[in-house]
Amino acid sequence: MELLIVIVILSIIALISTPMVLNAADKAKRSAVMANASAASSMISYRLTIDPVATDELCETVAEELNDPDGEEDSGDEIKSPYDKEQWAFIADETAAAGQVTIIAESDIIVRIKGYGQEGSSGETVISKVVSTLDLE
Repeated sequence: MELLIVIVILSIIALISTPMVLNAADKAKRSAVMANASAASSMISYRLTIDPVATDELCETVAEELNDPDGEEDSGDEIKSPYDKEQWAFIADETAAAGQVTIIAESDIIVRIKGYGQEGSSGETVISKVVSTLDLE
């Protein structure tokens, strides 16, 4: 009888804790996307203080540098999407896969940075930032 009570209690605890554990993994991935967007924002801000013109080329360069900091392929320091380890974390394109951060020059003075959740650019935007050369003056 005591064993049955222990099994029932453990089952209840398992039922309560399982959703929390599953949500924790998604929260961690969303937090990684937010951190990546902040890194992109910092890098863009830094680059725009040097040359205050936002271009597609600037966005592509920043995405490449953030994805592979040392510039050497397969060196182990490449940054991939938290949802899909086959995808880069940063792209200079509006069509994003799950967990990617897009870096887009909207004009000569504005760069928009967006981080996406599990469905990519067709789904939820986890974070959106705007970097403007007007804010850097």
